[in-house]
Amino acid sequence: AWHAADVRSGWLWVQPLSSAAWIPQYCDWQAHDGISFSKGCYTGQELVARIDSRGGNVPRPVRVLHATGDVYVGDEVTAGDDLVGVVTSAAGDVALAPLMRKVKIGDQVMVGAVMASVVAPAQS
Repeated sequence: AWHAADVRSGWLWVQPLSSAAWIPQYCDWQAHDGISFSKGCYTGQELVARIDSRGGNVPRPVRVLHATGDVYVGDEVTAGDDLVGVVTSAAGDVALAPLMRKVKIGDQVMVGAVMASVVAPAQS
């Protein structure tokens, strides 16, 4: 239940095996006050600051998907004939996936063989 609530809220938890593939904006952590731009030093700080100064436009923002059936980490997300992302977190019929910017809130996509709606994160 806890993991499902995190997924519905848009919290993407980075796993050790994939940690090098993520920067905070890709995970949308700034929307949850999960990063600070005013203190500390860390690996990738320059890239994070550059994205922040350019308006936070990441190439694949993380989106919440509400599906008509169960979805799984690694499922491909398609819009029409285009591969637009891959599920990174899933809990039953709700998932998170970094999707191409052309996919908007309210769009319908396929997650594997299951239809899903792209929705805004739940407010916590």
